[in-house]
Amino acid sequence: GGLGMPWYPVKDYGDFVMKFQWRDSGTGSTGNGGAFVRFPNPAEAVTRSAANRYPCQVGSAQGDQAWVAIYCGHEIQINDNQASEPQKTGSVYNFSPLNTTQAKVQPRGTWVDYEIKVVGQTYTISRNGEVLQTFENAPGKTSSRSGDPSTTDRQFTRGYVGLQNHSNSDVIDYRNVRVLPLDAGSVQGPVKVTGDGSHTVEYRSTDVAGNVEATKKAQFTIGQASGDKTAPTTTHTLDPAQPGTGPVKVTFSASDPAEAGGGTPAPKTLDVSAFADHWEPNALTATVGDTVRWSFPAATAGTVHDLWIIKPGESPTSDGTRLGTGIVFPDDPPLTTVVDKAGTYTFVCKIHGHVGADGWEGMVGKVTVAAGGGGSVPGSGVDYTEYRVDSGDWVRNANSASANPFVSSVTVSAVGAHTVEYRSADKAGNVETTKSAQFTIQEPQTGGGTEVDSEITGNVPLVLGLTLGAPATFAPFVPGVAQDYTAATTATVTSTARGAALSVADRSSVSTGHLINDDMALPQPLQASGGGAFAPIGSAASPLVLKTWNAPVASAAVTVQFKQPIAADDLLLAGTYHKTVTFTLAQTTP
Repeated sequence: GGLGMPWYPVKDYGDFVMKFQWRDSGTGSTGNGGAFVRFPNPAEAVTRSAANRYPCQVGSAQGDQAWVAIYCGHEIQINDNQASEPQKTGSVYNFSPLNTTQAKVQPRGTWVDYEIKVVGQTYTISRNGEVLQTFENAPGKTSSRSGDPSTTDRQFTRGYVGLQNHSNSDVIDYRNVRVLPLDAGSVQGPVKVTGDGSHTVEYRSTDVAGNVEATKKAQFTIGQASGDKTAPTTTHTLDPAQPGTGPVKVTFSASDPAEAGGGTPAPKTLDVSAFADHWEPNALTATVGDTVRWSFPAATAGTVHDLWIIKPGESPTSDGTRLGTGIVFPDDPPLTTVVDKAGTYTFVCKIHGHVGADGWEGMVGKVTVAAGGGGSVPGSGVDYTEYRVDSGDWVRNANSASANPFVSSVTVSAVGAHTVEYRSADKAGNVETTKSAQFTIQEPQTGGGTEVDSEITGNVPLVLGLTLGAPATFAPFVPGVAQDYTAATTATVTSTARGAALSVADRSSVSTGHLINDDMALPQPLQASGGGAFAPIGSAASPLVLKTWNAPVASAAVTVQFKQPIAADDLLLAGTYHKTVTFTLAQTTP
């Protein structure tokens, strides 16, 4: 339906986190959308008199609800694939743009987990769990688009949220839209439960209309690891793997295995393969202490995935725990976990799944874990890893965050042969047998000269700069006389793109392309020229291209002329005819 915005009118938010999933389902060069945040009630704003409007209500925002969000809030951009728009996903539109690399773009047709956190005037935008940028909405920051209000006029402490409908040709799918208030007194979670024994947590929510959901509950037990009698297992890696003349970083990774009781078979590894939209197999049977390994072969995975685990006792609709560091590409190394608790584990790819009423749906699998013949229990967890270099004093690194695996490191720089000894202990007091790593750091060679290449670089960022001169003003229109009236302004263009185009459009839905005076529009369309023939100014969907460049340009002055034909029988209303038009400098060739 063209430019617009479905928004949530039920309530406004102060500090909040907004999460949703989106997918670019467009074709060709389409695929543009976004989320609007912290804007005032647009339905109320457009009813305000001129004296009572918000300072940000300029131009189309005086009467068009969508433009209230554009000019008064902030658009958090969604755009992985539209080449003509350089501001990519995660940009705070026209204030803090990101390029393709910074946006971490991914292929069309794949789902993205998107998060927008607003606390005070600090905006944090994350994609698939990775922060793309943090933006400070401090006063005095100007928009890169001429005529847009600055951040000084966008200092709202509360506002509404909405999703952008960019145009008829841009197809963005949205789902699982959630907002968590962060204001004082808001229910934020999580709830921390301490103390050994069995626990039941009951919970329910009430909406602003007073509807109360049925009570749900989560049951779990704390303190089942007292039977841990197996020490942690620690491994090491060297960086560089083949030490030379420089420092060597030794990284330790310690894990505490599950404790298998009498009669329990040796732990085994269960394999799962990723396909484009499902797992094979998606139902497994295991015993406490077994390892589940997920592989992502290019022949079957086909596209990017992620992997989350919901453990026994956790809510089936919870976010769970992410395995790995983020997006997994075809042929990336497998991900593994040890199932250390009896019950049902759920594993899900959120890029190809979604939350249903009773749990995750889509690319989901289950692992049913039995306790084992001897009553297997999980490990108590790594308490610390300690090391010493060349028989020196032991240095201990505590696992205060209860990480699993627990990773720590030491860097050795001295020339010569070295032995680094290391071991770990768990929280039950089991200490691992000491292990060691040996390596030699060589002394740099002297004499005879050494040649080292060094590349000198200079980076030029993508710049699309556009400034306008004084607004164009026509001479007074004379009724009853056929005449073409002309006026002009100047556009100064700077572009570091290989190709760029300057265009102009009338984004208003009222008498598009025509000057208006109150409720009357001139019969003849407004025309413009950037040095060529005059042509009518089109809408946002079909802007008029004024001038193009096939190479970078710096501070190029373009005279933009406007022409308004008046016929002898045109009806003219006393007053001022006007229209706000939008100039756009866009990249045409990467």
